[in-house]
Amino acid sequence: MAMIEVALSLDLNTADCTPEARVWLDLNPEQGLGSEVEVPLWPNGRNEWRGLFSVDEARCDEFSYRVGLFAHAEAEWSLSFRKCNVDSELLSDSDRLTTPKAWLVGSCSVSEREKYSVPQTPTRRPNLVLLHGGA
Repeated sequence: MAMIEVALSLDLNTADCTPEARVWLDLNPEQGLGSEVEVPLWPNGRNEWRGLFSVDEARCDEFSYRVGLFAHAEAEWSLSFRKCNVDSELLSDSDRLTTPKAWLVGSCSVSEREKYSVPQTPTRRPNLVLLHGGA
């Protein structure tokens, strides 16, 4: 089993906003919408959150994620997934919010082999799509 840490942070330029963050995972995206679960997050400093989950690498080599963020427009966010037992970063990304509510949706490989493949084999990069929140 691989223990994976998800880390989120928001860099706010105003004090009158109470940011929020939530994370959902789907370890079996082929099974439909019912296989998604929420990852409990705990605060890790000001405007930072962390969560842990485990993945059976023999049964799952990739997972889908959905991250909900709420802050002010133009707040900077960062997201990372790290395999704890080997201290290996699986995914790292950052950007700015264009609206107060945003959804980050993507997939992440659990496998180390994709990061260290032979040169003639193209490496697979995690997919990330930023969806804007709405009313």
